[in-house]
Amino acid sequence: STMKVGILGSGAVGSYIGGALQYKAAADVIFVGRTAFSTEIENNKGMSLSSLHDEKVLLPAHLVRIASLAALGSCDYVIVTVKTDQTKMAALSLARVLKNLNTVVVSLQNAANQNTDILKAVLPQHTVLAGTVRFNVVREGAWYHRSTEGALYLEEKNGVEFELVEALLKIGSFPVITAPDIKQVSHNKLLMNFLNPINALAGVPAREMLMDPLYRHIWATAVEEALAAFKAGSAQLAVLREDSPVWMSLLVIRLPTRKFIRSFKPLETLSDETKLPMLLDLDSGRCETDVDQILGPAILQGKKHNCPTPTLDALSRLMHQAEQAGSSPHISSKDLAVVCGISLPRDSLPLSLRAVALTGVVAGAPLLTQR
Repeated sequence: STMKVGILGSGAVGSYIGGALQYKAAADVIFVGRTAFSTEIENNKGMSLSSLHDEKVLLPAHLVRIASLAALGSCDYVIVTVKTDQTKMAALSLARVLKNLNTVVVSLQNAANQNTDILKAVLPQHTVLAGTVRFNVVREGAWYHRSTEGALYLEEKNGVEFELVEALLKIGSFPVITAPDIKQVSHNKLLMNFLNPINALAGVPAREMLMDPLYRHIWATAVEEALAAFKAGSAQLAVLREDSPVWMSLLVIRLPTRKFIRSFKPLETLSDETKLPMLLDLDSGRCETDVDQILGPAILQGKKHNCPTPTLDALSRLMHQAEQAGSSPHISSKDLAVVCGISLPRDSLPLSLRAVALTGVVAGAPLLTQR
């Protein structure tokens, strides 16, 4: 029989995965989410899907099944992609409608471990799997475009994930990787997601922002603060290993721009127009983003273990102000560094950074100093 998949939270990632499962894997997909979703599908005459290497295709409107929560009761899998602050409400709603105890619930959210714990607590009789995506999806109306490379990671548990993994592999646009414990992968993604609020505050496409070494230094500093906070709390993270992807990325992030361009592989697949999800949220006037889910765990660990996180605190504060304003403040890298408490070099910033880019004498070393 045809596998039935429910998508709870029809945002960019959920809609892209759900649409691709239906278009390429012939799954029976039910979308439950934003009220504007059905209007967008109607205006577009369906759901448009594309990726870095695939041309745009259209899933006709009559094949995009939009339903109420009750329709999820008969699903084999329910993929949860709502924001973290909505997870408990979503779990309580699922508890009312999931009558089949064989239905597997999958969290594909930021802070996947935290959300998985919430789902497990409310749905103790159901199998709940943690998952995370390492690629970015941008949305324009009913057009969903996967704008970066990256894998989808899914927790292994007694083989209940097999059918879903098989269907995901049929999409063919991204790798699907399973593991018994993906907590380390989730934490790695959480840390790399720190670029998200910086992009939202800068208000420019991600590629343009990454060409500025000062924005990159702020990003690296935020990650280092989080690493210190998690280490103070004895968190068992893969990112604490010196040979881990995050530590290696920090070295690359702080390279002079010319060397950074050659060394930072995600840049190869980042279009000139790509904006990250938080900036897209602000551009669309949304007053809620995932900033608390992305920055919150590290800030909380820092407070709990007396480990200062001034850059993370400043980014969080500025993002909440931007949410209230409903738009990006378009903060320059120099101004953002000052607000974050990062000292500028003695010489004028443009000259010093230009010298670094030309000579490369401090490749791999911090460009600036922390107060």
